[in-house]
Amino acid sequence: MLHRIFTNPSKQEFDILYEDLVETDDTIRAWLKVEPKEKWALSYDLSGHRYGNMTKNLLDIFNNILKIIHGLLVSVIVYIIFF
Repeated sequence: MLHRIFTNPSKQEFDILYEDLVETDDTIRAWLKVEPKEKWALSYDLSGHRYGNMTKNLLDIFNNILKIIHGLLVSVIVYIIFF
């Protein structure tokens, strides 16, 4: 549910989901009231580029990771993945 709220581009749908979330948990409500919506909600991202990675395709992220680790030894890659 949180991912749906954070990455929702529609302000109307965001506001509905946000109100449902705030009513459920006091801890979440306290944190969300302190942090401005522009920092964590895609629908309130006014600049359009600061949090653009929220909409990146998972495959793009995986490909970037592979580009970084392609020069490592296989044993090091396995160690990083499992430990």
